[in-house]
Amino acid sequence: MDSICLPLTQRYRPAARFLKDWGQLGTLLALILGLVAGCGGKSAKAPEVDRRASETAIKKAIQSYMGAPYRYGGASPSGVDCSGLVMGVYQRAGLR
Repeated sequence: MDSICLPLTQRYRPAARFLKDWGQLGTLLALILGLVAGCGGKSAKAPEVDRRASETAIKKAIQSYMGAPYRYGGASPSGVDCSGLVMGVYQRAGLR
């Protein structure tokens, strides 16, 4: 573990020293600068999606969960909770 951590701490020593010296203000400043630097690039255009195909796939996926009992942590038609339902529908519909 030291063989991994030691080079990382040596590599980022100036940043660590800055954060130590400036405390919370330095952390906030570093966060703001990171956000500003990341916001300057061009954003990629979202891919075109066939809405009718997605809608049909979602409806079909939802129907597979009709009548499924509630089960804490469940993610299948044999037992499902709210987050498992959303995750399962997205997966069955082929969405990310």
